[in-house]
Order: sequence, then structure tokens, then C-alpha cells
Amino acid sequence: MGQRGWDKPEMARRLAQAAGEARSSLPDHETLLSYVKRWERASVGISERYRMLYARAFSMDEDELFGVQSVATPTGGPTTVGTSVDEFFSTAVSGRVGAKDVDEVQRAIQRLYSIDDQYGGGRLRDSVLSLLQGIQRLLRDGTYTEQVGSTLRSAVGHVSELAGWAFFDAGDQERARRFYLEALFAAQVAQDHRLTTLTLSSMSTQAYYQCHPQEALNLVSAASASARGWATPRVRSMLALREAVACAASGDRSAFSNAIARARWEHANTIEAADPHWVEWLSDSELTVQEASCFMDLGEPEDLRRAETLLSEALESTAS
Repeated sequence: MGQRGWDKPEMARRLAQAAGEARSSLPDHETLLSYVKRWERASVGISERYRMLYARAFSMDEDELFGVQSVATPTGGPTTVGTSVDEFFSTAVSGRVGAKDVDEVQRAIQRLYSIDDQYGGGRLRDSVLSLLQGIQRLLRDGTYTEQVGSTLRSAVGHVSELAGWAFFDAGDQERARRFYLEALFAAQVAQDHRLTTLTLSSMSTQAYYQCHPQEALNLVSAASASARGWATPRVRSMLALREAVACAASGDRSAFSNAIARARWEHANTIEAADPHWVEWLSDSELTVQEASCFMDLGEPEDLRRAETLLSEALESTAS
């Protein structure tokens, strides 16, 4: 992949740039860099989604860049997850739903989140929908304790939120929003404030990419209200960053400066035990990249120079 003379950190940056409006659905720069290293030493095959981004980055056809026979299906990819989900629900108890069933559901959700981080949500739609339907059948047809029922309703919300990202990643914004709303409803029924915060934050990101900065700001404000009383510093940092993004998009320089300062103040490099898994993406380099994107949205010449400096800092930190 050295046709342009780009080193691996630059290649990761070019892939994120090639994603365009869907770049927020990619993993953070450090994770993407680790993928590039594995791909370029041929330790794993490149998934279909990233083949497309490579082709965009190099301005070449996929077949020209990779060769017709070079498509590799990653081991343990979405197809095997879909099979395991179907097998679980085909053998799960149709009567009493217990802790073991809940644990199996949680493992399936975590597996899908991991694959989403690595391969993108577009390939996960069938598996996510299969899991969602299975959990809904457990809720509808099974018997369970109040605690198990609450956990299953939260699980429905988490999978719906993941489905929202899958359709967002595939460019189907209408269905993405529908699943986000289903996740929000499940969170309210389960009284799951963490899921409410996560879902409103995701909806804020969607609103930003649809060029609705005021809606994005309203949604992140609601997410912050839901986070009061339980949010960890990194969660507060993520929410402040979402606010900064919305403020920059609306051209409110003062509010942006305040929000990005809070995001920096709250951010910690080390994930704490109390941090939910869905803030693990927010590394220091990712925060720097997002701040650079905000300066690009502000758009004045000095903003663009500041964005260039920040991107250089992010690349240097990951290369060292």
C-alpha cells in the first residue's frame, strides 16, 4: 500500500478522510492505525468496507488496487455471529428466562459491538436485527423476574442503538433514526439513564452529519441532563465534545471554545472501571482529531491553520 509513499499513520488518516460524512462510525485513529499495520503485514484480510476506503484514498478501482481474487472474509466476522445468534435463540428456553440466558444475550451484544468497531456497521445489519428479534421474543414469550425483564429491555435498547449505527453507516438515515428512537423508548421503559445518554448522544451525531447543528445541540443537552449524577469524567468529556462539534457547526465560536475546554479538562487517558464501554473510543488523539474537525467547520484561515497543527500533533502522538 505504499503507492503514494504514505507511512502507516498517514494511511490511517487518509482512510478516515475517505470515509467522508461517515467518519464518526470508524474507530479512533489509534485503533485504525493498528488495523493498517495488520493489513499491511497481511496478518488479516481487509474487509469489504475498508477495501472501498483504500480505493477512495488512492483514487483507484478496488479490482485494480487489490486484484479480483483478493477479497478476504475475516475469521469470526458478521456471518458467524449471525449464525451463533440464531442457534442461541433456536435452543433458548421458551419458558423461564434466567441469568444464563441474559449472560448469553450480553455476550452476543458485546461481540457485535466488537465487530462494529473493527469492520463497520454496514455488514452487521442482518445479525443485529436477528439478535433484536430474538431478545424481543424472550420478552414477549418468556417468563422472568423483574430484574431479568429490566435487563432484557435495556438489551433491546442497546441492540436498537447499534442497529441505528448500522443503518447510519449504510447511509439509510431514516431507518437509523427509527432505531435510535426505539432505543430511546427502551431506555425510558427500563429506566436506564446510561442507555438514554448513549442514544441521545448518537442522535446528536446523526443530526450534525445531516447539517442540523441546533438539533444536535438540543440532543446533546438532553444527553447531558440524563448523565447527571452518574457520568464519569470521560463520559462528561464525550458529551462536551459533542457539544463543541455542534457549536462549531453553527458558527458559535465562544460556545465552542467553552465546550472544547471542558472536554479537555474532563478527559482522562486511562479507561476507569466505571466507564461504559461506549466511551473507550475517546482517546487523546481522537479528541485532538475531533477538535481539528471543529476548527475546519469554523472555517476561517486561522482556524484551518489550527486544524492542520492539531492533525499533525495527533499523527505524531500515534507514531511515537
